Amino acid sequence: MKKIIYLLVIVFTFSIITPSITFAKNNNLGGDNNFEIIYDSENLVIYQIIEADGNVYEYVESVTILNNGDEMLYQEKYLITIKEEKQLLEINKWNITKFLKNVSANMSQNLIDQKILDEQPEHSIFSNSKSGGSYIADVRWIEYSSGTAYAIAGGTKSKSTTTTTWQYRDFKSAANAIVSAEKDIVSLGMIGLVDAVIAAVKGGELLSWTLIKKVAGQLGKAVPIAGTIATIYNYVSLYNKAQDAYNNIP
Repeated sequence: MKKIIYLLVIVFTFSIITPSITFAKNNNLGGDNNFEIIYDSENLVIYQIIEADGNVYEYVESVTILNNGDEMLYQEKYLITIKEEKQLLEINKWNITKFLKNVSANMSQNLIDQKILDEQPEHSIFSNSKSGGSYIADVRWIEYSSGTAYAIAGGTKSKSTTTTTWQYRDFKSAANAIVSAEKDIVSLGMIGLVDAVIAAVKGGELLSWTLIKKVAGQLGKAVPIAGTIATIYNYVSLYNKAQDAYNNIP
């Protein structure tokens, strides 16, 4: 009888330690980041992403309540090795309550013109120029026949460069990638939420699954389903990539 009990304990323990291999394969959420949701609850989220370098990373995010009532978010990032072992890379933490106080429930939403959404990534604005990128995220580029180019990364934030500068070409590619993901965001009616998440990331909050859920709650919205969160996560990741590419332009 004892042998049977020990065997059951071993089987149960193994099923807890290695859920990501079997469960995640059935929960691939698609998208450019190849999301796999492993576990999602109010205070604990585990997910895997195949990132740009081709490696699989696992994020474990947990929320704890401090003595003063604030919510503290802890994020552990692991590299999943070829042997399907987890290697801890970093641990981050944020006081998410303080951060969300800066997110206005009345945040203005972008006014979306349907004809802008229907435009191609490249279109003429003047006879001797062409432009493209995202008008919604305000990450755009302009090129002139002389070879001069302008990279725009929000408001008055712009850089003058040339079309042959490789850093500019990287930025142009990243800006166009945002456009390709934009229609999904618009069709979900999540522009306001995306604006708020981008504002939080600009303010120093690292992009996370939990952040998107918390910001949605702050705006009085229902917590999005996993597939929607993955779409928003991917969109904001593309935005971050474009901002990094902009910063790399000399």
